[in-house]
Amino acid sequence: MDLSLQIAISPIFHFGGKRITVTKDTLLNKLRPTVYRLELEEPRFGLPETVIVKQQKNEREAEFRAEISAYKKLQKLQGTVIPTLFGEGSFNGRPALILSEIKGITLRDLAKLVETSVEENTLKSHLENAFQELYKYGAEHCDLNLV
Repeated sequence: MDLSLQIAISPIFHFGGKRITVTKDTLLNKLRPTVYRLELEEPRFGLPETVIVKQQKNEREAEFRAEISAYKKLQKLQGTVIPTLFGEGSFNGRPALILSEIKGITLRDLAKLVETSVEENTLKSHLENAFQELYKYGAEHCDLNLV
């Protein structure tokens, strides 16, 4: 008989120099173990009830800083073409970007559907518009992957 105690460890989220209680944390993709959706008990500091946290990867501080810089350069596209960056915080002891949640279906999941109500020309048009907006600001999306 296993008598070991299981202790639930609450996620630790800091933003604006304060700890904010997380009611639910969800890893969004097991292939990207640094990106979570957090549901907050009491949103503060201009945060909505749900945020996305993107933790700094181990030994990748320069990459993390470059992403912050990119969000600042693309500020006019935040909330439309790219998520809104609320700022920096930490999640479970790791530095993290705090981002808005984008609702909808991912392209990966859309591609897996047998039937869809999305017309190919509509999808193509939306993707072209998004990439044109990024291009206007000198941004190139170099993190495209098929996984």
